[in-house]
Amino acid sequence: MSARIIEGRILGSSKEALFVHDGERLLQLRMPAPLEERRSDELGLGDLVRIEADERGEALVY
Repeated sequence: MSARIIEGRILGSSKEALFVHDGERLLQLRMPAPLEERRSDELGLGDLVRIEADERGEALVY
């Protein structure tokens, strides 16, 4: 399984996914843990993020 680094801004989120725009396209990344389990001050709309994801769009490191 190969991984890739995605850099972009958070445009939204759902219970299990993060929506990130990388400058060219909107990506939906599945998160390994539900978003409500993370501290609310960790990620916010418009934040610049760098995420390692596999080819299926599953976030490996966030």
